[in-house]
Amino acid sequence: MNEENKKDSGRRKRRYDPTRRERLITATLEVIEQYGVAGTSTRKVAEIADVSLGSLTYYFESINHLLEEAFTHLSTKISNAFSERLSAARTREDAITAVVDIIDQNIWSSPQTLTLSFELYSFVSRNPHLQSLPQRWMQQSRLALAQHFTPSTARALDALIEGIGIHNRFDKEPMPRVEIESLIRQIASRG
Repeated sequence: MNEENKKDSGRRKRRYDPTRRERLITATLEVIEQYGVAGTSTRKVAEIADVSLGSLTYYFESINHLLEEAFTHLSTKISNAFSERLSAARTREDAITAVVDIIDQNIWSSPQTLTLSFELYSFVSRNPHLQSLPQRWMQQSRLALAQHFTPSTARALDALIEGIGIHNRFDKEPMPRVEIESLIRQIASRG
């Protein structure tokens, strides 16, 4: 083995990993879900993502930048699922059913999503310059609803979706589908 090969074999080759940034964001959400924003550290994220601690600095300027990207990913993912349901609706009746499904089938309010949403709201309340994160999420949800309802009705439905989702998560007797549908119909009748 010549001298040059010896030098190369002692060095660890950097491997290209096109999914690393996405893995870091996913790992960040896992850490936030388990430990909360306050307990999230770059060390925990790197461990969950199975990457070197130093590789985080290649993609993210700070822990706050990483948290912002993770929450943006979460809101985009949920908004896309929300939008897909409503875009598939061909009639107003289909749209009402889609809204009921979003609530009743925990499209938005799965235990994981609710926990992460609470962490997002708490994080933003302490970092007001990031208010655009939940605002964008609300805007995307309302735009999806506005395909079938007036803007004011879309806004009311958006608040109802979130409110019932939160209450159903913690209520000993969650609101049954038939009651959810009745409420949605009452609000939808406004426009």
